[in-house]
Amino acid sequence: MPEPTRRPPWQIDDKLGGWPIWSLVEQRATIQIECDSCPHFAQWTPADLDRKFRKARGDTFARIAPKLRCTRCRSNWVRVSLAKGSFLAS
Repeated sequence: MPEPTRRPPWQIDDKLGGWPIWSLVEQRATIQIECDSCPHFAQWTPADLDRKFRKARGDTFARIAPKLRCTRCRSNWVRVSLAKGSFLAS
């Protein structure tokens, strides 16, 4: 199936786009990554975020998203959002 070309391969929830990774870890936010190419999804806890992005803690998901890929099918067509039950303080 051809991949759509009208949007970037990744989509970020509006609430997450400008938040630095360290802020998400401090607020104990859980992130959900969903693949558009296959039915795979993953949830990253604050500990996972800290471990995966320790060197890029000052970066936002807008800078990291182009590097994200599905661990099952290796597609870069992914969506990043807050997991249900997670919230960010304003």
